[in-house]
Amino acid sequence: IAGYITLPDNSKVPTEAIGEVLGEVWYTTKLDYPFIYQESKLTGKRRTTYSIYFNNKKIFNNKKYHTFKSKNKILLQSLILNICLVKEKQYETKVLDEVYTEDIAKNKAIDYIKRKLMKDNPYIKEITEIKILTSTSDEDSIKLNLFIKAIENIGEESILDKSILEEN
Repeated sequence: IAGYITLPDNSKVPTEAIGEVLGEVWYTTKLDYPFIYQESKLTGKRRTTYSIYFNNKKIFNNKKYHTFKSKNKILLQSLILNICLVKEKQYETKVLDEVYTEDIAKNKAIDYIKRKLMKDNPYIKEITEIKILTSTSDEDSIKLNLFIKAIENIGEESILDKSILEEN
């Protein structure tokens, strides 16, 4: 993409040029994807509880969620007695467990790598093909060696130095 126009009398006139240079780029990557997927999501429910710890073990807690994340703040502490009162903010979580077959794990792995590449590389416009080169599995995960074709912006933006054009 040039920053000038050549007129019929072969003179060159500087102008602004905007565009993209797209090319097919190839990637290979290795990926281990688990057969057992576990995710913890916050439900939006929260509460404040108070706990007493003695010798670094919780001996009293008035309420708690089945699964939760928490933030603790020590309100009162005695190093001599090794006891403390803790204010705990609990955020309820919902745990999602899924067990995948080999085919589902392959498809999930391919979807994951597509999302990751598009997120991590802003120059990729489109992923046109993903091929599984090798696939092995054990009891915990599937190991994939992937070949990926992508359409990517391979051009480099530059500012036109008009003095170069005036010399021509």
